[in-house]
Amino acid sequence: MSEYTTQKYTCNHCGGSQDITFKTDDFLRWNKGEFIQDVLGYLTPDERELMTRWTCGKCFDILFPPLDNEQ
Repeated sequence: MSEYTTQKYTCNHCGGSQDITFKTDDFLRWNKGEFIQDVLGYLTPDERELMTRWTCGKCFDILFPPLDNEQ
């Protein structure tokens, strides 16, 4: 049975915070160098972005709007 951890992450841009729950073993694998999308793929892209770059999905969209040809 997997053990889970819940950790609070705060966006460096807007200050909004979110609790993210993940399997502890998967988190350790990521910290040892595995790609986050491979070991924590069950999290949303926004959750993974907040964990890796401390940027929430809303702020990411403001900082990096889609190019005209990507919509």
